[in-house]
Amino acid sequence: AVVSTQSTGIAVMILGLVSDPVLANGVVSLTMSLSITVGSGFIRNFQSLHPIFELLSYGSMHRYAGSVLAANEFSNLTLTCSAEEYCMYTEGEEYLNSTFPGADQHKGENFGILTGYGGLLVILCHVVYSLIRIPRLR
Repeated sequence: AVVSTQSTGIAVMILGLVSDPVLANGVVSLTMSLSITVGSGFIRNFQSLHPIFELLSYGSMHRYAGSVLAANEFSNLTLTCSAEEYCMYTEGEEYLNSTFPGADQHKGENFGILTGYGGLLVILCHVVYSLIRIPRLR
């Protein structure tokens, strides 16, 4: 819900810049898709990313949302497999340590960063609409 609210905020901000809802929706869709692909850590873990993409992922809200989600879902979880299946991980902490190192210890920090993104987007939307001075919004 937090990421959805933030993507709506980005859409409103871009709508204020371009005044075309179709273009704003397209820009936000592409930006969010790239952010989810590179920044979430679910497709490729952060240790295997190119250093430039790893640095870019720190600016992605999906990095922090994915870390909080993984920490909530996989901490204290026992994974079971049948005898004929290969199990790479038997404990949720093993998965967390290999994919999201330190996620369990940084849940509060990551959630705080997500909240900060929301506040920053509210301020940016206000600045964009104030600079453009759309008459019906005063």
